[in-house]
Amino acid sequence: MEGKPELKIIYQRYADLVYHMLAHIPLDNAADEYDAEYVRTMKEQLGRSPAIPEKAAEWYREHFDRVCLISFMPFVTGGTEECLAALRGSGMMDEADMEHFVLPFFRAVEEEKDAYYAWWEKKQAETEDRKPGAEAGLREFIHRFDGFFGHYDRITVILSHSLQRNGRMFMNPGGAFLYLKFPGDEAGMEDIRLQLLHECTHPLTDPKLGNDIRMDDGSHDLAEYQVFLYDEFLIERKAPELLERYRDWIGREWLEEARRALAPERTAMLKGMACE
Repeated sequence: MEGKPELKIIYQRYADLVYHMLAHIPLDNAADEYDAEYVRTMKEQLGRSPAIPEKAAEWYREHFDRVCLISFMPFVTGGTEECLAALRGSGMMDEADMEHFVLPFFRAVEEEKDAYYAWWEKKQAETEDRKPGAEAGLREFIHRFDGFFGHYDRITVILSHSLQRNGRMFMNPGGAFLYLKFPGDEAGMEDIRLQLLHECTHPLTDPKLGNDIRMDDGSHDLAEYQVFLYDEFLIERKAPELLERYRDWIGREWLEEARRALAPERTAMLKGMACE
């Protein structure tokens, strides 16, 4: 499919607030956003740490496949009341999830809000002169891969001051919402371009595994492996000068693991999709 999507680049302080909180909860899976250095730095800068109850954090870890929507709803909501209403209406969480994780977590979010928002506004001002370059870099990258990104009518990219690890993508009737780390330097700019491609590949390749991709049964790993190889094939065809950078970014050992884990016919299918 040829064409270019409507691209919007925004900064969303509520999403950043929630991810600031999630960066304080270690997870034993690929969705982990915990970062010890960030935790130390933010405690120094804010003079406090989020008061997330340990029992709520334990519930989050133990029931992640059910409560993982907490990672996505903040992108399309502007505050806690709206976010809670969306989570309740999602049908993914039961009353126990709300009682033991969601409500205590968001009480801590509200307690942290004022201190974090003051820090966030300062960060926005400090990065003002770097925003045009970061935004232009994303637009140029989408133009280079216009046939691929033409699968989307609308893409909203949220550039985050709190995201520490992997990006996120959320599909809703308003289009695709991408959550990417605001780049601190040119290497960071390259990283978010590749992360943008990675996240936008999932909706194309994930359906090949069915509709129920989970952390606890290995299907999420297979979904990641499919994206690794699809993007390698796509970059080799569309922008071969980026191929070695991409392999370093993913990790050559992970590409090798993907080649071992996926059946040859599936790898051939991914290559065929990337070459369409």
